[in-house]
Amino acid sequence: GKVFRRLPCDKDSSSTTRTAYGGVRVTKDGWEIKCNVDYSKPCQSLRSVGRKASEYIMQFVGEDNIAAYAAVCFEQMLQREQQLEHEFCVFYHSFNGAALLYEVQAEIARCAFGLPDQFAPLPRIFASHFHGVHIDQLKSCADSASRRDHDPAFRALGLSTSVTLVAFGSEAPPLHCFPHGYGLLDLYFRNLLVQVLPDALDIKRAMTEQLADALDAVGNRFGLCPWGYGSHSRDNTRPSRLGGQMLQMFVRRGEVDRLSYHSQPFGVPINTTQSVEHWLAGKSTEH
Repeated sequence: GKVFRRLPCDKDSSSTTRTAYGGVRVTKDGWEIKCNVDYSKPCQSLRSVGRKASEYIMQFVGEDNIAAYAAVCFEQMLQREQQLEHEFCVFYHSFNGAALLYEVQAEIARCAFGLPDQFAPLPRIFASHFHGVHIDQLKSCADSASRRDHDPAFRALGLSTSVTLVAFGSEAPPLHCFPHGYGLLDLYFRNLLVQVLPDALDIKRAMTEQLADALDAVGNRFGLCPWGYGSHSRDNTRPSRLGGQMLQMFVRRGEVDRLSYHSQPFGVPINTTQSVEHWLAGKSTEH
C-alpha cells in the first residue's frame, strides 16, 4: 500500500494547509497531500476529464488530514481502473447509513463461502431475490414519478452508482461524497437488518432483535454510521463524525448491458438505445 509522509512545513497556524519545503502541499499537521496520475494508461474515469483528473481531485479533496488519505485512495482507485480497463467497466457506490448492513452481509458471505477477511462489504447477498428479474423491471420502478429509486422493489435489488471518480452531474459525486458518504433519511435500516438475519442464520425473531442490538453496538464502537439501527429510537440524524463509505465495483464488459442502464439522478431512465458498455468504453457516438 501507499505510505503517507509527514513533512516539515512552515508554521503559519492561520491556514488549514501549508507548504512544505520543496513546494509540496501538506496539511497543517504535516501530512502530504498529492495524487499522481499516469495519463499514458487509459481508464474509464480519465475519459471524462482527460488530463485534468489530478487537478480536480486536488481541488475537491479538501485540506485536512483526511484529504491526505483521500488523495491516496483516489490515486489507487485510478490505478486499479487502469489495470482492469480491458476486461471490466467500473461503478462507484457511495453510502453511509447502509454500512453496517453491508458489513453484516459480507460477514455472512465469508462464513458461507469461505471468503477472505478483507473481502469488501456486500450490498446484496441473496441470489434468489434476483431470479426471474430483468433490468427493464427496475427501470419501470424507477420511472415512477412518485418513488423513483426509493421504490422498495428497486431498493431490494438495484444500486445507484457513478461511473467515474470525477463525476459532477451524478446523484452522488464521489469527490463530494467521499468524507460523509451518501444516504437518505427515509429508510430505517434496522428493518432490513432483522429481515436478513433470520433468512441467513435461521434464528427466531426474539434472537434476531437481540442480535441486531449487539450489531448496532459494534457498529457504533467502530465508527460506522449509527442512525437507523437502534431498537428504542428511530433518530435518523446524520452522524457528527466522518461516516462515508464508497465501493469501487468492477463488472465484466460482457455483463454490463444486462445489469445496468443509462439514468438520470434517482434512477430515472434515459430514453436511449445505446449500449452502456460502449458508452463507458468511449465507443459510442451518442452523448
